[in-house]
Amino acid sequence: MHKKIRSVEIYYEKHGEGIPIIMIHGFSPDSQLMIGCMEPIFDKQSPFSRIYLDLPGMGKTENYDSIRNADHVLTLLIEFIEAIIPGEQFILVGESYGGYLARGITAKMPERVLGVLLICPVIYPEKEKRTLPRQEVMYQDEVFMSSLSKEDRAYFSKSGVILTSKNWNRFLAEVMSGMINADGEFLDRLAANYSLSFDPDENAFFDMPGLFLFGRQDDHVGYEDGLKLLGKYPHASFAILDFAGHNLQIEQPKMFATMVEDFLFRVKPE
Repeated sequence: MHKKIRSVEIYYEKHGEGIPIIMIHGFSPDSQLMIGCMEPIFDKQSPFSRIYLDLPGMGKTENYDSIRNADHVLTLLIEFIEAIIPGEQFILVGESYGGYLARGITAKMPERVLGVLLICPVIYPEKEKRTLPRQEVMYQDEVFMSSLSKEDRAYFSKSGVILTSKNWNRFLAEVMSGMINADGEFLDRLAANYSLSFDPDENAFFDMPGLFLFGRQDDHVGYEDGLKLLGKYPHASFAILDFAGHNLQIEQPKMFATMVEDFLFRVKPE
């Protein structure tokens, strides 16, 4: 379904009933990334309403030409939240760039946020400021990799650190499906204005439950910079998972599910 916020038609899906969780994907994919990793964690009895949205230029969101920079995206998200759950408190889940935007939302309306879950979040929007590990493949199925085209093999080797058919299929369905259909011209313009006009972490002190998940081999956003936020989130768990890159949720699904379930329990104890 779509929700019109000024001229922008934001596409979103709602699953379940209960405490709202706003799910924000990263730069270039779409909401299928979040649906793929988060929905298996919930069942029909889960006391949470999961709201998955497509950011401008990605997925099925339409009429987004008025969006020029990260501040516009942040304002759009805040107005979207207020439109669909007016006055309600909610949980934020953000992946990569969505993790950066989630911290922006938290900075603007901290009294509404019940908890934050950040998956491989962007800490520094400026790439030159990031502390990154070297790109490294930790395991690959040689037989499967030899079955891929040269182009797919090269791309998968740069995108993942555990290269198997199962991970490739999830990567195609949850990540690449959105990237292929993204509006590249719009994203190029937005990438030039990728940073918010303020630092969402400068005055942050969030004492509600949190979870920061980092991949030890994530050469896109890294993990070391995120540890600098430890003191600003006194009730957040910080985890650095080995054998995990920027697609941590695909490469370490069992650890991912266990830690997300713990986070949700801390937000709403049984």
